[in-house]
Amino acid sequence: MQGLGVRFRPGCFRAFLDGPVSDIADRAVPLTDVFGAKAREAAESVRTAPDDAQMVGAIDNLLIANAVVLRPAAREAAAAVESIARDPGITRVAQLCTDTGLTTRSLQRLFAEHVGCAPKWAIRIYRLNDAAHRIATEGPVDYAGLAARLGYSDQSHFIRDFAAVTGQSPGEYARTARTDPGPVPDSHRT
Repeated sequence: MQGLGVRFRPGCFRAFLDGPVSDIADRAVPLTDVFGAKAREAAESVRTAPDDAQMVGAIDNLLIANAVVLRPAAREAAAAVESIARDPGITRVAQLCTDTGLTTRSLQRLFAEHVGCAPKWAIRIYRLNDAAHRIATEGPVDYAGLAARLGYSDQSHFIRDFAAVTGQSPGEYARTARTDPGPVPDSHRT
C-alpha cells in the first residue's frame, strides 16, 4: 500500500474549501469532499503508481485541474505564519500584531479562516518545534535558558508545554533524539 502527503503553506489551502479552514481542523476529510470526483481518480493513481514520480504527478494533475487564485487575505495569513517561522523572537500574539499591523481580533479571524488555528497556537507550535530542534541538535541543554529564549515565564511551564505536545519531557526527548538517527524536526526558522 502506498500513500502520499501534500503539505500546503499555512494560509493557502482555504482557496480550495467552501468554508474556513477551522471547519476541517483536527478532522479527517475525504479528498472527494474537497476536490470532487476527480479526487477518486487521483487517489487510485497514487495507489497504483509504480514510483514516487507518478504518485506526485497524479496529485499535481489534481491540483492543477483545481487551480485557485489566492486572495489577499490568504497571502496575508501566509505572511503572518512566515513571520512566526522566521522570527523566533515572536513569542506573543501582541508581537505578531506589531509585525503584521493587525489587531489581535483581526489576526484571530484571519487565522481561523485561512490557517485553521489561533495565532497563539501557531506561535506555540513553532516555539516547541524550535525547542525540539535545539534539544536534538545541541549538546547539553540549559532548559531554563532555553525556556527564557523561547518566551516562557519559567522552566516548569516550558517543560509542561513541551510534554503536553510531544508526549515526552525535554530530557526524555533529548535521550531519544540523540540515540535515534532518524530525522530531526525541521524548525523552518532561518
